[in-house]
Amino acid sequence: MPLYMNLVAMERAHDRLDSARGICTRLLKSNSTTVELWQCRAALEQSHKCIDNVKEIYNEALVKCRGHAAIVYSAARFYSEQVCLPFTHWLFSCSVLL
Repeated sequence: MPLYMNLVAMERAHDRLDSARGICTRLLKSNSTTVELWQCRAALEQSHKCIDNVKEIYNEALVKCRGHAAIVYSAARFYSEQVCLPFTHWLFSCSVLL
């Protein structure tokens, strides 16, 4: 699996999002409970600001991996960052005004 993860990282580094998605999708078809693949796929989408795709990926990963602790943690962290981000921007803008 590490070899494929390096291939995905290389595709991502060269901005080949569709190719990296395809690699992850093919790997997940045969290894649907591999937590690292789900995390890699979510990170790939998150790095390209595809927030709706990230939500779908985490929802599917939680089902396929049966609530594996690492997926639950990653999903919770992602969702908490999405909720806290507007608050953080608001707080920063208030502190600039003071």
